[in-house]
Amino acid sequence: MDLTKYAHLEDEQRFVVPGLPAGSHAPLLINDRYVLGTRLRVRSVTDEATGRTIGKLGHKVPVEPSRPSAVWHTTMYLDDAELDALSGMAARVLAKRRWTVAGGCADEFLGTLEGLVLFEGPRPVVAPGPAREVTDDSRFTGGALAHLDADEAAALVADARRLLS
Repeated sequence: MDLTKYAHLEDEQRFVVPGLPAGSHAPLLINDRYVLGTRLRVRSVTDEATGRTIGKLGHKVPVEPSRPSAVWHTTMYLDDAELDALSGMAARVLAKRRWTVAGGCADEFLGTLEGLVLFEGPRPVVAPGPAREVTDDSRFTGGALAHLDADEAAALVADARRLLS
């Protein structure tokens, strides 16, 4: 089966940063639901300025296991009824606020991951200010972050802070 027929290659660099980079603007509230037992992600993206929400169904397949940053990514846009139907599936949830930044975006995580900020952008990207690259550290992928319990999340946030010191 050709996994690349409808997918596009996504290969981004990812960095832990101490906070939102200067010039961050236009926050979007993102609620990701990683459907249990699958590679599917149901995403709702809400523009906090307008209140408008867009639904997406995503599917990511790693190009190679040793590089979690490189994936074949397929996205389908969902209407409200489709988003509601798929949001009822058993899933692990990850909430974040995404800020637009020159060269990429900064994700400010909410809930148990509060205090974790990741900057990402297409290769090659230069992270703003002090940063530590975690591109191929699978602990910092969305699916892995969504599966952390409260204690594991607190430990990862503390580890991320240590990476910056």
